[in-house]
Amino acid sequence: MSKAAILKIASVILALASLMHFTNFIMGGVLVIMGVSVPASFSLFASFLTGFISFQLRKC
Repeated sequence: MSKAAILKIASVILALASLMHFTNFIMGGVLVIMGVSVPASFSLFASFLTGFISFQLRKC
């Protein structure tokens, strides 16, 4: 696979993760990771972070 194809796949995966985090924030869900509750506001932060990284990968 070429570098461009790998970057495109990674960008799409991160965009989907961003959408899932944003949906979790809108729905008010709570993530539980190894018994620790993570508030929905973390999903908003994670959504912006993964969306930004996805956008930067698309520019490469």
